[in-house]
This record gives sequence, structure tokens and C-alpha cells, in this order.
Amino acid sequence: NMEYSLSMPLFRVTVHIDPSALKTASKAKGFSLTVTLAKAAALAIDQHPSINAVYQHEDRIVEREQVDIGLAVETEGMGLVVPVLRDAANRSLGDLAADWKDLVDRARARRLKPEEYSNPTFTISNMGMLGVSQFDAIPSPGTSAIFAISTVGPQGMPVTITADHRIVNGADAAKFLNTFKQLVESPTWLDAAATSVASTPAAS
Repeated sequence: NMEYSLSMPLFRVTVHIDPSALKTASKAKGFSLTVTLAKAAALAIDQHPSINAVYQHEDRIVEREQVDIGLAVETEGMGLVVPVLRDAANRSLGDLAADWKDLVDRARARRLKPEEYSNPTFTISNMGMLGVSQFDAIPSPGTSAIFAISTVGPQGMPVTITADHRIVNGADAAKFLNTFKQLVESPTWLDAAATSVASTPAAS
């Protein structure tokens, strides 16, 4: 899979984001930052649907409506696995948080079913807790882009998107990142998303 991914024409774009408002709001409502970042990514993808598309053979690009966010988790015995939060844009944070806790618990117990860690439409790799200043990740087959989230530094939290240039151009990647940045830094959507489906905020 990695060898196939390296055959993609990839490019990378980085922005620095201040996550403090989202972190504070998430903690106040009892949600992990991991889940709220996944929700913010899903809402941003709703506004930039090319990020959710996939390239197939014969120059065919397939658009997908449902946003399925894969989140990399390190486990003992299974190495790195990527449980998937299905339909993340349209489900409440409460629902996603309960689902995520169950997925992580069973991933660490090596009890995940294959369909629970396969076929994401977008992936997030977060090494912010490991003191990593910046890195980039490789999109897996079946996706066009992946986030690499690093440790908060003097300029903020570096977030790098690595994208398939056959689907996503540089301007689209930058616009998507800026929408994600807006959602993280101004999490006014969090209240609505906590227990019901949030309407996607308009990009500025």
C-alpha cells in the first residue's frame, strides 16, 4: 500500500493553527480534542468536496458524499491501526465520541473488525503528543489526502496536508486548510454539533 501511495503525484501544504479555543471548548463539554479535530476536518471537507474524492484507473475521479475519517492509533501487538469514524460530518459529537472510545478500546484489545479500520475517505495522523515539530504523512490507497498534525510551537500547531495532485490542486488544498483553521480557532459550531447535526459554517 505504501509503495502504491508513493506512486501518486503528491504535494504538501502547511498552516499553523492556534488550537486553544477548540481545546478549551472540547474539555468543557467532555470531548477529546481528537474527536473534535476529526469533526472539524469533516465539516471542512463538506465545504471542499474534492478532498473526499478518489482517483481510479483510466483517469477516473470518483466523488463521495459520505465523509469517513480514519484516525491513526498506536497499539501493542498490532502496530499502527486506523479506526474509522463513519459519516463524521453528519453525526453528533456525542455519538462520534462514544464510537471513538469503543473503537480505541477494541483496537488496543485487538478486537477490531476489518470493516472498522478499512476504507476511510480522509485520514488524520496526529503526533502532537510526541514532541514532533513537523512531519508529513502519506495518503493511503482509496484516499486523496491526509493530515499530519504536529506539536504546538511558537507559531501554533503545524498541520500539513499531503494530497494527490491528480485530484486536489494547491489552491484547493490551501482553501481547505484555511477553512479547517477557521473551524478550529473559532469553534462556535461546537454547541450545535455536541448533540445534533451541526450546520456547516460558511467559510470566510
